[in-house]
Amino acid sequence: MNFEKILKKASLKLYNDCQKLKVESKFYLSDRGNLGLLFFLVLALFLIYISFFEVKEIGVQVFLLVISVAILFFTIIVIIKQLKDFVEVSRRTIKFSNNLKEKEIQLNSEFKIKVESQTIHTKSRRNSRGSYFSIIQLFLKINGEKYRILDFQVDKKDSKEAKALGKEIKRLILEKVNYS
Repeated sequence: MNFEKILKKASLKLYNDCQKLKVESKFYLSDRGNLGLLFFLVLALFLIYISFFEVKEIGVQVFLLVISVAILFFTIIVIIKQLKDFVEVSRRTIKFSNNLKEKEIQLNSEFKIKVESQTIHTKSRRNSRGSYFSIIQLFLKINGEKYRILDFQVDKKDSKEAKALGKEIKRLILEKVNYS
């Protein structure tokens, strides 16, 4: 199965050679979620501009500034998270960054990789149909601890391919560790 299309839809890039396997998150401007992030970034900058140069009342200025800085902060954190997430596997080591936390673990024979998926429904209004999307997560279980090493989301219509991608990444990780 060719995974190039679903990798792009999941904003992932996969590198696999004889030394290591690396799956990293990418920031594609064509992705709807990323366009939303850019919208919030522009909105926050616009509100900062308005609060300094257009509004004359101190209370309104402070309110707009607090709201815009909060929006700007959380938008930048989400973009940085997306740019930094990765999992890299070599013979006996797995290194990953998930949710801005980077960790490197030496693997032993008792590690397991688990793939979990769930479908989420969101609605913005009571009478709307809402939208469905699937979240795929890969977990590393070792020495009684569980680490989320990779997660990605896609529209529900692509969930079958995304689950297959999650299983393929798991297979590649196990292959890299056991046969490198």
